[in-house]
Amino acid sequence: MTCRLFFYKIRTMSRPIYDALMEYSKTDVYPFHMPGHKRAVMNGLGNVYHLDITEIPGFDDLHMPEGIIRESMDMVRDFYGTKESYYLVNGSTCGLLAAISAVCRTGDQIILSRNCHRSVHNAVALLGLDPIYWEKGKPLSLTERTRAVVVVSPDYEGFVANIASLAAQVWKTEAVLIVDEAHGAHFPFHEAFPTSAIALGADIVVQSLHKTLPALTQTGLLHVCSDRIDRSRLEYYLSVYQSSSPSYVLMASAEYAIDYAIYYKVAWERYVALLREYREKLAGLGHIRLADFKGQGYDIGKIVLLVAGYNRTGLSLAETLRRQFRIEVEMAELDYVVLMTSLMDTRKGMERLYQALLTIDQDMVRTGTGVRKPHVPWGEKVMTPRQALEAPSMLLPYEAADRYVSGDYLYLYPPGVPLVVPGEKIDQEIIRCIRQYIEHGFTVRGCRNGRVRVIKS
Repeated sequence: MTCRLFFYKIRTMSRPIYDALMEYSKTDVYPFHMPGHKRAVMNGLGNVYHLDITEIPGFDDLHMPEGIIRESMDMVRDFYGTKESYYLVNGSTCGLLAAISAVCRTGDQIILSRNCHRSVHNAVALLGLDPIYWEKGKPLSLTERTRAVVVVSPDYEGFVANIASLAAQVWKTEAVLIVDEAHGAHFPFHEAFPTSAIALGADIVVQSLHKTLPALTQTGLLHVCSDRIDRSRLEYYLSVYQSSSPSYVLMASAEYAIDYAIYYKVAWERYVALLREYREKLAGLGHIRLADFKGQGYDIGKIVLLVAGYNRTGLSLAETLRRQFRIEVEMAELDYVVLMTSLMDTRKGMERLYQALLTIDQDMVRTGTGVRKPHVPWGEKVMTPRQALEAPSMLLPYEAADRYVSGDYLYLYPPGVPLVVPGEKIDQEIIRCIRQYIEHGFTVRGCRNGRVRVIKS
């Protein structure tokens, strides 16, 4: 009877994910977000079921490549000029986890930029590392305990760090420089973009192919750029964090995207010309402002639109673009939105965005100060993230958490940059920041039903 009931339940199961994807695929919503293929079918990869296999004879093994995967990775390595390049099928997340694990031991000190991806912060907690946060533009506070420096370049908004300067500082020590270049996989393919960290002295560079190249989601590369990395240890941790059954569809997608990017130079010229043309048009809007940081390291492929001082938040602008104009953005903040482009974008899509913004711009009303993204000071570190995550904790209304030590990460996603790290004190500035985000319709991860996890005092 139990078995029959179970079978009956299975037979009546619906397919909400599949059905939603199929319905969405029939719409004309234009994606100004990752993945970089922009939902265009690439060559013969459309029929993924036909290509989906396992490690059968003749098809090699990602965890011990000696055949076609080894051949493919060798070509990738030779193109980028690295010591070694590895395919990632669990995204940049697994690459960053593996890189940090390969370099650091429990208790080591690690310097990281605060805006590092959640995976970097997770590595700090998992390995019991002692984090020191670096502020962009300032010298690194390197000590004998420092084993790794991890920075994001470019960041979510397109800013590029001075990697050459950081590398010069790090290479004087025993530490290594790991660069999260997830958003910069397109850098090596055209001079209109900043120079990749691969060529600027980084020891390890991690890239997400799917963000800005025509590759499927979860594809990436980990590049070893110096002889200061123990590759056997790195390969071990790659086998830990990557699936034991890596997808050949994802590997083929990564290979195809790199090949496409190398050889279709005309596509890059067309893409850069489109960017320059439409960035100039967007810069001419009357109220919505295009962020343009000439003279600084900046990725022109990111379109950042500012609405501070007007009767809109970034979230309301994103919602209007979605509802009225069928345009989906990558990320919305309180006073701006981020749109991601790639060489797969079309003139039709760029023109649709421009016409939509022209219409919205006419209804913008200056309010003076407007809503602005708050500056969140780093909380006082009382214990390491791992100590905090393992300590006895309790839930409190966030409004009552002043002077308590956080037992969890608090962040917006995307981009996943923490407002608070476990082990840091929550103060009134942080509480005001949480309140401001919630009041304007944002979801603060780690704040559940208005309650946050804190360490029992």
